[in-house]
Amino acid sequence: CAGAGEQVEHARPLQLADETTREDVGVGAGFAPLEVEQDVGDARRLSLVLDPSGLVGGVFVRRDARRATKTGVIYFGSTTPALNESLETLEAQGRHVDALRLRGFPFADEVFDFIAQHEQVFVVEQNRDGQLRTLIMNEGGVDPAKLIAVNHYDGTPITARFIAGEITARLTARSLVEAAE
Repeated sequence: CAGAGEQVEHARPLQLADETTREDVGVGAGFAPLEVEQDVGDARRLSLVLDPSGLVGGVFVRRDARRATKTGVIYFGSTTPALNESLETLEAQGRHVDALRLRGFPFADEVFDFIAQHEQVFVVEQNRDGQLRTLIMNEGGVDPAKLIAVNHYDGTPITARFIAGEITARLTARSLVEAAE
């Protein structure tokens, strides 16, 4: 994880909320220790090496659209495969959307920077109450009107068709309102 001239410190084993270590939950052989990496700007970032192939977990993963856009989407967890497919579908329709996958809480400042860079941000989640959207609003003081909920909660896995359909419908509705004004 560290580049030339950077120092890596090894920390104690990952502690879960109830003081259970990752060894207690069966994470052990073949996994690297938790590392604290010090950046040049003296900011610290935690990264957990998930497997020996080099896959590293971070706080977020950003994917910019191929063209500049004022529309973003935030998502996390099991929505990832469907969201990635929906981005391809939307792009094929000429709708370009920047994406930000959250991988941890509390949120990094870059999450709020991402929101500030876009006029509208869809928040895709698989629950009725929009818990992620609420966390973002509460933690970052974000205007609720800027965060558009795309909630899927019928008990079935979320699909790319659902996500692309919801985003397309809301972008179309917004375009119609703007055209009428």
